[in-house]
Amino acid sequence: MLNYRRLVEFSSRVHTYLISLYIFDMILFSLTLVFPVGSQFISFVLFFSSLLSWLIFLEGAFIIIASLHLSLLSRVLVIKPIALTLLRIAVAFIFSFAIDFLNTFLKEGL
Repeated sequence: MLNYRRLVEFSSRVHTYLISLYIFDMILFSLTLVFPVGSQFISFVLFFSSLLSWLIFLEGAFIIIASLHLSLLSRVLVIKPIALTLLRIAVAFIFSFAIDFLNTFLKEGL
């Protein structure tokens, strides 16, 4: 049981690192607004952000399901990893929306 709880906590830490990587990707995309870059670089950054979005979502789903399973096994509700995971997924969704908005704004304008 303790190893399972440690696995959930470690997965939560990995999820935080994925969010940090996503923030780095957002900074890279923001720098393309200032410096002239090729379209291949922009498409790579957008592909990387979509890949990270899916990884964040899937890792979050794993953490939530594992936390609920752990709660059923131990009969103690494990709420901290679930709440933090939902918060991280919301942050990733907001960042994804911001990148999409900026990309649409740059390509098509108002």
